[in-house]
Amino acid sequence: MEIQIRISGNEAPSMIQLHPSAAGTYRWLAENLHQVIEGDDGEEVLAELRKLIERVDFIPAEGLGKFDLRVHGSLSVLLGQRSARRQKAPRRLAAGL
Repeated sequence: MEIQIRISGNEAPSMIQLHPSAAGTYRWLAENLHQVIEGDDGEEVLAELRKLIERVDFIPAEGLGKFDLRVHGSLSVLLGQRSARRQKAPRRLAAGL
């Protein structure tokens, strides 16, 4: 009963609005990452990726050599708030592949 009271007292999280092209850019980067890194701008792309990704977790899956990835990063970069990366409690993103 105490848990229900605590849950009912919590407000719904506020919505986060991404830049309209954020999803498309992220998708393109994920699909073309190998070619981009090996190209002339590889170091520049890696620097941008480092701004997005804070941690990657490898989660064992059923079957030999199979795993899932969970990528953790800062939403502030996708939202265009590069200076927000230095804040004490930046908004975070976790996505599974």
